[in-house]
Amino acid sequence: MVVHVRESIIVCGHTHIQFDHMVAGKSLANAGSVGLPSVARGARWALIGPEIELRETVYDFERAAADILALQTRLDWRRWCSDLARGF
Repeated sequence: MVVHVRESIIVCGHTHIQFDHMVAGKSLANAGSVGLPSVARGARWALIGPEIELRETVYDFERAAADILALQTRLDWRRWCSDLARGF
């Protein structure tokens, strides 16, 4: 499947796991996650230009969860904020 893609960089997502691998001569990258830092202590993202630069911006996710929770009443947001505050 990858060999039929013309572009040299393929960006995927959904796993929340940051990586950059070479597959069939192509760069296969996942930027990571800004709002669900599973193993990171901050927002993981990618800067894509001629090269792929995987980056992480540390932020106070417990404070972010508290601020979001203070503005929300939906139960699904409460669950998400709880996971964020635990560093899920």
